[in-house]
Amino acid sequence: MLRHIGLLMVRNEVDVLAEALEAHSRFFDTIVAQDGSTDGGRELIAACPNVIKLFRDEDVLREGERWTDGHRNHAMQWILSEFGCADVWVTLLHADEFWWDDPLEMAEQADAGGATFVMWGEFRFFLHHEDRFTLDLTKPVTERVTWWGGPFFEDRQFKLENHQLYFPGTDHCTIPRGPGQARRWKARIPRYRHYPYRSKAQCLAVWIDKVQSRYWQPDHAWLHSACFEPWLRALPMPKNSPLAAWDHVEKFAGTLPDPQAFLPTWWEG
Repeated sequence: MLRHIGLLMVRNEVDVLAEALEAHSRFFDTIVAQDGSTDGGRELIAACPNVIKLFRDEDVLREGERWTDGHRNHAMQWILSEFGCADVWVTLLHADEFWWDDPLEMAEQADAGGATFVMWGEFRFFLHHEDRFTLDLTKPVTERVTWWGGPFFEDRQFKLENHQLYFPGTDHCTIPRGPGQARRWKARIPRYRHYPYRSKAQCLAVWIDKVQSRYWQPDHAWLHSACFEPWLRALPMPKNSPLAAWDHVEKFAGTLPDPQAFLPTWWEG
C-alpha cells in the first residue's frame, strides 16, 4: 500500500489559501508545508489538521537569501526521516492549483506501471476582458475565473528515493534528482487547474513580488506590461516556453481537453 504525502509551498496567497487547503485535504491526510507568507496565511496552514509539519522560510533561509527550489530539501529530509522511502509518493501542492484528475489515482497507476514520476498538464486560468464588470470576489476562484489557456507540462508527483535532492540554488526544478528519475509514466497526462491571476490587486502584488525577487516568467512580464492591466484579450505564446499553447484560449465549459493534444510533434516523453 502506498503512502501519499503532499508537499505544500505557499507565498502570500491568503485570498485562495482556505479553498486550496480544503481541496488538497480531500486527497491528502498528510501534508508537509513550507511557508513564506506575511499576509496571515500561515495561521490558516497551522490550523489545517492535515498539515503535520510546517517549515517557515526564516527557518531555512539565511539572512538576505532568496528562496529557490533547492530549499525544498529541508522538507524532503524531514519526510525521509519520518516515513522512509519505501512505497512513498510525494505530490507538490500549491495554493493556486486545484486538481482536475485524482492525484492519488494517478500515482497508484504510475507506481503499478513501474514509473517514478508523473507529468501533469497545467491549464492556466486568467482574467478575461469579458469578465471585467462581472468579477465577483466573493465566489470561489474556481467559479469566478473561467478563461484558460494552455497547457504547460510539469512533473508534479514523484516516488521518494534515498539520496533524492533538489539542486541548491536552482529555480524551475519541479522534482528532485534521484537514481530513478528517468522512469516517467507515459500512459497518460493528467490535468490540473492553475489560477495565478485572480484579481487586479493580486496581480499587482505578484508583480511587485517578482520584481523584488528577480524571479520572472515570460507570461508574468507580458501580463504586467500594460500598467498592471490583468484583463486579457488573448495570450501569446511566451518566447521561452516552447511547450505552451497560449494561442488556444477558451472559456471553461465544465471540462478540459486531453493534454496529449497540445504536445508538440517533437515531444518524445
